[in-house]
Amino acid sequence: MVNQSAIEVLKKALLLEQQGKAVYEHVANSTNSTEVKAISQMMADEENKHIDINFNVGFVGC
Repeated sequence: MVNQSAIEVLKKALLLEQQGKAVYEHVANSTNSTEVKAISQMMADEENKHIDINFNVGFVGC
């Protein structure tokens, strides 16, 4: 069993990754620059990988 403070840390990490993804997606959808769009989408995809890792690894067994 994971203690409550560890769960809170994992929740905060997940929230930060979700917020980061939202920022990068906003930039990707708001720019006219193909380069900025590509980089922003790549960063959003990376944040999504982190979300998957945090959720799948962090909350297993909670």
